[in-house]
Amino acid sequence: MIEDELALSESIGTLLELHGHSPVVALNGAEALALMSDPATPIDLILSDINLPDMTGYDLLAFAKKHPKLFKVPFVFLSAFADEKEVRKGMDLGATDYLTKPLSVKVLMSAIDAQLNHKEAISNMYLDEVNRNWMKAVGQNFRQEYFSPINALINASRPLKQGAATVDPAAVVDAVETINAAYFRIYRNTTNLMMLGLLTSSPSVEGGGLPRPVDLSKMVEGVVRNHPLLQSGVREQMLQCEQVTLLCGAPELLDIIVTELVDNGVRFSKTGTQPVVSLKATPFGAEFSVANVASHDVPFTCDDVAAFRKFHQDVTMDGLGIGLYVCKRLCQGFDATLTCETHERSVKVTVHFPEQL
Repeated sequence: MIEDELALSESIGTLLELHGHSPVVALNGAEALALMSDPATPIDLILSDINLPDMTGYDLLAFAKKHPKLFKVPFVFLSAFADEKEVRKGMDLGATDYLTKPLSVKVLMSAIDAQLNHKEAISNMYLDEVNRNWMKAVGQNFRQEYFSPINALINASRPLKQGAATVDPAAVVDAVETINAAYFRIYRNTTNLMMLGLLTSSPSVEGGGLPRPVDLSKMVEGVVRNHPLLQSGVREQMLQCEQVTLLCGAPELLDIIVTELVDNGVRFSKTGTQPVVSLKATPFGAEFSVANVASHDVPFTCDDVAAFRKFHQDVTMDGLGIGLYVCKRLCQGFDATLTCETHERSVKVTVHFPEQL
C-alpha cells in the first residue's frame, strides 16, 4: 500500500490486518519502488494513492506493468479525485480498480477481496491450461524427446561391451558421439521441464547470488564448442563473438538462455546450413543473437512465444515446445529484452542484456 498520509495509512493497514492480510506500507514513491523491486517482498495486490510527494501513482503503475514480477498483479488506485477523466485515465493505464476517498470499510474490503479472488481464478485457469498442455506433450512428444535418445544410448553402448580387443576404433568414436548427443538432448529437456515447473509456480526465478563478473563471450564460445551436432570446422565459421563481461548473480540461468537459443538455431536450420551466433558489446550491456535459415516459413514474434507453442513442422524434431518460453521468462527476470524476427525462412532471435543481471 502506498499512502503518504500517515494516519490514513496506519488506519487502512490495521484494517487489512484485521481481515487476515499482511500489508506492507510505503509513504512515498521511492519507498514503493524499493519494495516493488525487492524479490523478497511477496506482492499480491498494490493499493496506491495518486498524489505522492515525489511522483504519481500513475508512475508506479507504469513501473509495475513493465516489471516481470508485477505486471499481472492487481493495481488499485485510492484517491480523493472522483473526476471521471481521472478514473478513466487510471483504468486506461492498466489499473484494475479505482476507489475514491472517503470510502467505507465494506467498499474497501469488497474491492480488495474481489481483486484477489479474480487473480486466484486467473492463476488457476493458467495452471489448468499448463496441466492440459503438459499431458498433451507427454502423449505426443516424449517418445521423440526421451525414448529416442534413450534408445540411442542403449544401441551405442552395445558395441562397447564387446571389449577393446574386438571393437573397431572408428566404431568407438561413433558410439561416444552418439552417447554425447543423446545425453545432451535428455539433459536439455530435463532442464527445461524443471525450469517450466519453477516458472509456473513463481513469477520469476531468482539466482540468489551476489552479482559477479561473468565472461559472456567465453560462455557463448563454450556452448558452441560443446554442441554435439556441430563439427569443429563449422563452429569457428558460425561464431561472431566480441569480448563481453557482464555482472550476473545467476550465471547458470544465463547459460540456459545461451544454450537453448544456440541449440534451437542448430536443430532447426535447413539441411546444409548452420546458424550464425553473434555477441557484441553495446553501450548498455550486450547483444546476443542466433540467426538461421529454417526448412520452412516460420512467421512468429516474441508475443507468440508461450509454453508448449511450436513454430516448426518437422515431426522428426518435434520438441516439447517449452525451451523458447523458458528463455523468454528468464529474460524478463533479468530485465533483458528478447526479440524474434522472421522473414520468409530467415529467423533471428536476439537478447539485449543489461550490464548487470
